[in-house]
Amino acid sequence: MAARPRDVPEGPDAAGDAELVERTLNGSTQAFALLVRRHEPLVRGLARRFTRGEAEAQDVVQDVFLRAFDRLSTLREPARLRPWLARLAVQRGLTLGRRRGVEKAALPALAREEAVAGVEPEAAEERARLLAALDELPAETRAVVVLRYLEGLDAPRIAETLQLSPEAVRQRLSRALRLLREKLA
Repeated sequence: MAARPRDVPEGPDAAGDAELVERTLNGSTQAFALLVRRHEPLVRGLARRFTRGEAEAQDVVQDVFLRAFDRLSTLREPARLRPWLARLAVQRGLTLGRRRGVEKAALPALAREEAVAGVEPEAAEERARLLAALDELPAETRAVVVLRYLEGLDAPRIAETLQLSPEAVRQRLSRALRLLREKLA
């Protein structure tokens, strides 16, 4: 699985995020709407990986942005909005899954969607097998793997997003890869 860098909080979007956060805190609903449009794909993607379907993913997306709006004043570094929203999405997705008795994510369904979208059947089948094995990992371990290999975050960004130490991230990734190798052997 190749990492795809998606999280770039130091770029021009970070400066724009900080300004939009400030404007939102000063009462601009338009500024918040821009933040939602900018970060909704990230939140939705994470929500889909920790829930069973689009309806649950949509619940997570809505909840994340409602919580973000309510807690925006607690964000110490507005330029770090993206990892903060990612953390909220992962936490909310895991919580929703536990509360509803859903310990497994909908990752195999994503692979099936790819097969329908024109990905070679063998590749889609292999990906579905890998995602099914990933589904069997403990939720907290799966979160680290999803952020690393599906979202393309590096270890320091994962640590920041999940509020873990970089060492804890490395340990969880190592454990996850060992478990995945065993499941796929």
